[in-house]
Amino acid sequence: RRAVDTHGRLPDADAVRHVELLLSLVRAQLDAGDGSGARETRSDAVLAADRTGDPALAARALTSLEAPGLWKFHTYGDVELRVVERIESTLERLPEGDSELRCRLLGCLGMERYDGSADPRCDTATAEALAMARRLTANGADRRLLAISLNARYQGIQLAERMHELDDIAGELTGLGYPGFELLGRLIQERTRLELYDVRGADEAADRAGRLVERLDLPWPRFQHLLYLGSRRLIEGDVAGAEEAYTTAAEAGERLNLWHTQSALASVLVAVDLFAGRPVEEELLEGFSPFPGHRQLVRILSAKFAGDAEALAAFRQESPHELPRDFGELPGLCYAGLARQALGDEEGCRRVYGRLLPYEDRLAIGQATFPTGPVGYFLGLLAEDPKARRAHFARAAERCARAGLTWWAERAASAR
Repeated sequence: RRAVDTHGRLPDADAVRHVELLLSLVRAQLDAGDGSGARETRSDAVLAADRTGDPALAARALTSLEAPGLWKFHTYGDVELRVVERIESTLERLPEGDSELRCRLLGCLGMERYDGSADPRCDTATAEALAMARRLTANGADRRLLAISLNARYQGIQLAERMHELDDIAGELTGLGYPGFELLGRLIQERTRLELYDVRGADEAADRAGRLVERLDLPWPRFQHLLYLGSRRLIEGDVAGAEEAYTTAAEAGERLNLWHTQSALASVLVAVDLFAGRPVEEELLEGFSPFPGHRQLVRILSAKFAGDAEALAAFRQESPHELPRDFGELPGLCYAGLARQALGDEEGCRRVYGRLLPYEDRLAIGQATFPTGPVGYFLGLLAEDPKARRAHFARAAERCARAGLTWWAERAASAR
């Protein structure tokens, strides 16, 4: 930062050199876990690049947030339209055909648009970027371009129906020879494999991730890995162990300057309270999620746990808010179903049941930030037909027993 500031004050400072210094600062801030600062510096770099009159340099500045990233680098749920429009206008000015710059801009566009709306442009932009990266690397381009494009694809399509593709992306990232992207791949595998009931695979990925975290000493992945370890304990039914791990994650998060540190911590603590059947404090809820659908279902379940009949009556007068289509969709739907059930909303329960049914064979963990449990168990709670109810519980118990999740296996079996 001092080098950038000093250079900027020089009367005859070279404009291109100033942009290069800003881009170096972006990288240093990302490595230090200062995602918010990196994003601000990127804006400075874009403005400085514009003053050089070099569109290629401006495009490099736009795509400078290319460090391995499990989550977005700005407030989740927001799309910075100014940035998106700038990327789109830059793409329009580039020559047609494959190029590394077009590839990077397309990947960046897909990541920037991810906001919980399942915007199809996230899919198309990142798919085009990844296909282009494969063609370019096959013709001799640096394989880091493929790693960056895989990361963009991952960030652009975090949806329940894409879980197997996300797991494939993780596997590819681990084999490219870049330690930072290998760590990203392992962090993804922790989550995808646990959701797919591959508990042994998830634990193996977590072990490798833990060793890479210690070796690379990157604060942001350390925080994300510690959150996962807490959520892994919660899926075992170990509330005390989860809370202890989340406390360790909170201490690691103090080193970070990222929007999601407090939000992710609030999310896992809300998950612990709901898991334990405890009302969630309003102060904790305020930091949990920017989406009204999430807050509404938590408030309804809190009223149920507290036995607050008056609050439940008031909630019956409200229409249910839509949940975002994102990495937390399955946990949100599991608890949304219980919230509708608490209000006696039979039609609402049926709608949620129908949306969850294709994912009966999943563990709802919400990227390890909103761990909930076996989707099949929640289907059992929501099923109207007694025979279907028993079948859901039986299948959930069998899956959990086979995966070694004894606590959930016993809970599902006893629910029959």
